[in-house]
Amino acid sequence: MPSPKRTAILDAAEDLFRTHGFGAVGIQRVLDHAGVARRTLYLHFPSKDDLVVTVLERMDHTWREHTTARVEQAANTPRGRLTAIFAALRDDIDRPDFYGCMFARAAAEYGVTSAATAHPALAAAVAHQAWIRAWLTRLGKAAGAAQPETLALQLGTLFDGAMTCAQVKRHPQALNAAIHAAEMLIDAAIDHAAQR
Repeated sequence: MPSPKRTAILDAAEDLFRTHGFGAVGIQRVLDHAGVARRTLYLHFPSKDDLVVTVLERMDHTWREHTTARVEQAANTPRGRLTAIFAALRDDIDRPDFYGCMFARAAAEYGVTSAATAHPALAAAVAHQAWIRAWLTRLGKAAGAAQPETLALQLGTLFDGAMTCAQVKRHPQALNAAIHAAEMLIDAAIDHAAQR
């Protein structure tokens, strides 16, 4: 069981990173928000980079659990689950504390100049994206898509674009357009497979 102080640090850091971004939040601000001493923070996280990566990994784990559960509850077929992913996104976007995709933000803030100098937060963002694409691919295969990897790339791109539009400006028409486009892509991929 994680220590209460470690959890308090992670909760504070996640809240601050969501609201202000990663680079704008210093360690002292996290300490003040969590109500812990500097020594306590460094016992759990040797550096700010470690804290950022741990927050991203925890967010990824939480997102996977919550989103897959919502999708499983919303639909009982693989095809239905592919579209339910966008309904889950609508639920996220409609929350008052929605600040966009933290993994895209991490990639933007900690971008890569070369593989040798890549920030560890970028690896966490890449792992999150890879998991989503793999999940979409599995659902596409189960739904009978002709090219599930291609469908997963297309749907993932729509998903990312809809989230970015919502982050920049709450625009329900953008998400509606993404859902409509996703349904057309899913139908085309499944119908194409059925005709082979």
